[in-house]
Amino acid sequence: MSPNIVEFFSKYIERETGIIFQDINMYQLKTRIEDIVKYEKLNTPEELMAKFQTSWVEPGIKQRFLDHATNNETLFFRDPTFFTALESYLMQEVVLNFPNDIKIWSAAASTGQEALSIAMTLDELSQKVPLPPITILATDISEKAIAKAKSGLYTDFEVMRGLSEERKNKYFNKVADGWQVKQSLQSKIKYGINNLIKSTVNDHFHVIFCRNVLIYQKVETKKIVVDALFRQLDPQGAILLGVGETMLGISDNVQTLMVGNVLFYRKKNQF
Repeated sequence: MSPNIVEFFSKYIERETGIIFQDINMYQLKTRIEDIVKYEKLNTPEELMAKFQTSWVEPGIKQRFLDHATNNETLFFRDPTFFTALESYLMQEVVLNFPNDIKIWSAAASTGQEALSIAMTLDELSQKVPLPPITILATDISEKAIAKAKSGLYTDFEVMRGLSEERKNKYFNKVADGWQVKQSLQSKIKYGINNLIKSTVNDHFHVIFCRNVLIYQKVETKKIVVDALFRQLDPQGAILLGVGETMLGISDNVQTLMVGNVLFYRKKNQF
């Protein structure tokens, strides 16, 4: 495959999503381009590039390409300390202010495991203390990933990754194709498509999970994403980034609160 084709799609993905493919993982992009060529029943990568060079790209092929090109790796209760810290933060910083509801946004939700982990965490917390009504928004740029999340159907391998036997049996039903999320849990989550560098989400959240997103983007794009997230924060709200991610050099209007060993990022003027 011509290096010009790989470079063209690398720049296209960065422009559309902010995700940067480094030299070390360009082979992944090359493989994904080849997969799309086969799926679309085209003869060559050049034909695929020609479709994207027109003034109007057919939405279906554009979405399928972005679905396949973006990373949807996830698992249940990824980095478990985040969910323990979520409980503590809500009790210390949110519930004591008597909110009418609790709103949480999983802003890069992939196939739904993070949002479901949040829902399980809050359901378990509600068994210990009274909580107001809870709403969880789960969004992702990938239409394919959100479709799977909406289905609530996971394979034996997927539920094995991060779920205890107790939680699996409490919140899922065994079905022929794997494990189906119980409606009592799934109903707590609203799903949608959203591009974080062109975000259309308009609400106020007490906690925003945006983990393992900024690591794929350059500083200018990180600032766009972070600014958009801060605009959606409740006065008692905070943002959670992934392990190894930071807002250092991205935003000056931020202070951190350590809960356990997890950093919660809040607007500076809220302290």
